[in-house]
Amino acid sequence: MLYRPDSNRPRAMRCAILALCLALVHACAGTPPAPVAVEKPEPSPEQAFAQGNYAQAARLWQQQSVSTSGSTASGLRVRAADAWMLADNLAQAEDNLRVVDKSELSGADTARLNLVLADIALHKDQPSGAEMLLRQAQTNLPKSSQQRFDQLYKSTQLMLAQPGSHDISHALAVIN
Repeated sequence: MLYRPDSNRPRAMRCAILALCLALVHACAGTPPAPVAVEKPEPSPEQAFAQGNYAQAARLWQQQSVSTSGSTASGLRVRAADAWMLADNLAQAEDNLRVVDKSELSGADTARLNLVLADIALHKDQPSGAEMLLRQAQTNLPKSSQQRFDQLYKSTQLMLAQPGSHDISHALAVIN
């Protein structure tokens, strides 16, 4: 076999071109894009409430009440106040109720309002006031609020049954 200097040239040229192409392909192939974090949509206030996230539900209802007006806004504020009470935040509940127009509330929202007011009365050791509000709430009580009503009614009865639990209004009524 005779050596031919030109015989390896095409093979070497092909290898060089192939290596160059591979280098170009490798250079073009970058790192894959970073995965984009998908934000979970914020739950509705109803979902947050059902999951026991009362403070979050209250904040969401408050936000919604700002962008609406009339009876819808008042109803949302009552729901927010109820959620604040369940989150054990009496001050926030009372703040929400300050801007509620009772005349604009539906029957169900009026019942919810009376439940919230009864809960506030219990927190202020006024079980007879809570009992009166619970009686008023019973009229248009939505089914979704029945468990809350039962719990408040039970707490009211327990407070009324304790000696010395009657509020100052009872004491004043006896004196006068």
